[in-house]
Amino acid sequence: VKNVLADLGVEKIETIGQEFNPHTMEAVETVEGEENTVMDETQGGFTLNGKLIRPARVKVGKKASS
Repeated sequence: VKNVLADLGVEKIETIGQEFNPHTMEAVETVEGEENTVMDETQGGFTLNGKLIRPARVKVGKKASS
């Protein structure tokens, strides 16, 4: 089975476990976890031929407050 979107140049942005990148991701919430690391994805993001067409909506980790 061919991946039609990949053939057209559309790629999903990898997010979970990655460092938060404000150029390709939109932070919608901060949660307890590793600082500045994407902990969860609420909506996938995509690029078309290397250009951003929709940012990924993600939850970003922050240190627990004391």
